[in-house]
Amino acid sequence: TGFGGSPQERSPLSRRTALPGEVPVWDLQLQRRTAEILRALADDALPPCLLATPTRQNGLIDAGILIERLTRHERAGIEPLPLDLAQALLRLRRTVTELELRKAARLKSAAGRRLHRWLTNRPADPGVTLIWGEKPTSALTMDAELEELVGDLFEQQWGKHPDGDVAIFAAHRELAAAAVMPSLSGYVAELGALVSAEGPVGPAMNLLLASMIAEGHGALDLMRLAATAPAPWPETGRCLAVLLQRGAKPA
Repeated sequence: TGFGGSPQERSPLSRRTALPGEVPVWDLQLQRRTAEILRALADDALPPCLLATPTRQNGLIDAGILIERLTRHERAGIEPLPLDLAQALLRLRRTVTELELRKAARLKSAAGRRLHRWLTNRPADPGVTLIWGEKPTSALTMDAELEELVGDLFEQQWGKHPDGDVAIFAAHRELAAAAVMPSLSGYVAELGALVSAEGPVGPAMNLLLASMIAEGHGALDLMRLAATAPAPWPETGRCLAVLLQRGAKPA
């Protein structure tokens, strides 16, 4: 289960949350997940802990901690909250030790088996294609499971809470970049958060990098990215050339 769903599918509690597009995505996430917790409380099915609470400031969750949290769920005999699990998987770090893999393999629940599969064979990263219209946009192709987790998040308002927005896709840097790229200015804060996120650098991230270079921002973030991720700098240069040809003024 991912984020979204038709109004008819939503419970009375969840219908009190905002509809898609009405509020910034971070606020909507908080509302939806709060409603989910309240439903569990009303049904006497409150889990022993929340899965998606970040273990790192940038929103990422360490694999070992998520394994421990799911172990607590199994011991309590309680199924994870669907949105909580979806958010946890979108934040799951990409590094895992052999010991953690062995612990994950011992999980028996459907959620536990799913986590083990993500740790050993994570769904393919999304494909992003830039569309150079009046304003650059992107077209996404996603693995069916990842598309289910993302749900309607791309239909929301992005950019109001930079660090929080990126933390939604903390382990999928290119997804977060594609979500915030419709506006190419004012995203210095997002650039810093995207640099600290995980996942490949693709076309959307390259476009944001090129935009920041054209505006004279983000030099420190660019150096951090160069030190931590194999960024395809020739593609960044091509995006910068297109932006300059289209009238972007270098700082």
